[in-house]
Amino acid sequence: MKDIISLNEKTINDYLLRHVCPYMSFVTERVVRARRLSSASAINTVFRVELETNKGKKTLILRQAADQAPDGTPMDPARQEFEMKTLYYLQTILPVDTVATVLAYDSGNHVMTLSDLGEGQTLEGHCLLGKIPMAAGGSLGRIMATIHGRTRGIGSDFFWNERINDALVQYYFTPRIASARTRAPRRVEELWYQSKTRPKVLLCGNLTPANILIQGRGRAHPINFEQSMVWDPSADLGLFVGTLLALTSTSLKGRRSSVRMMNRFLEHYLETMIVHGVQASEVAEIEERAVRYAGVVLLGSTGGSQVLELGLRWLEQEESFSSAFKHL
Repeated sequence: MKDIISLNEKTINDYLLRHVCPYMSFVTERVVRARRLSSASAINTVFRVELETNKGKKTLILRQAADQAPDGTPMDPARQEFEMKTLYYLQTILPVDTVATVLAYDSGNHVMTLSDLGEGQTLEGHCLLGKIPMAAGGSLGRIMATIHGRTRGIGSDFFWNERINDALVQYYFTPRIASARTRAPRRVEELWYQSKTRPKVLLCGNLTPANILIQGRGRAHPINFEQSMVWDPSADLGLFVGTLLALTSTSLKGRRSSVRMMNRFLEHYLETMIVHGVQASEVAEIEERAVRYAGVVLLGSTGGSQVLELGLRWLEQEESFSSAFKHL
């Protein structure tokens, strides 16, 4: 078994010339710059690479999957294959350049070469600066509704077999619902049962502010599909709302700004789901479950007592986000 090449500042240029450039549709004349993007992932190694080629300047993104989380928890690098399949499919249903294009995949070294969506900042970065881009809410809402609406009713074996998908669902949700399960076990089990019995969609799986790139005046790009799976669409919505609120809960201004963005996100999401043929009554049910999923996220966050109380209230209630936001 050959040794895996670990991408770093010393190995990146040689790796490019040996394992990436020969397989591109252009001839590389030289590597201009290879810059590690430390803020792009807390787990994986990511480089933005600028090349001079016979077709002009090209920019690529190289992402190497880690085999363990920062806390030492083992992770299967082959998860990139799930993301690759997801990205290939999303290219067929989303506008051009909404998500990255897979240009090459080196399974031996767990490196995926992607198109560069351009310079920008994650939504998390905007939040930490206290500048939440409102327009991004509408952009993201339309994107997620297109993904959910176009894949509504797919089976668990859409990309892989049902056993693998069920394992992904368990792996992803078990740690997220642990805290909520100790506080409101009956409500968690009810939510889980409802999700199992409702029409499934393709989930982004990790729709958090850290995994949403914002460009220009608010164009949103989901950038992480490693945890994509087939499950209840309300889980994506709840994770987004819960993590955004937890991130901005320390100040009144931050909460108000995040609520305005979330309202825009939900407005465009609900409208676009209906455009894709999902009945308004079903969309309303998705929203109610999403409120409870957001409550689960808040109960698992490191927020203060007010955040935890809000999470428990949302988990216990059956209401829309417009009603839920009144508790803020």
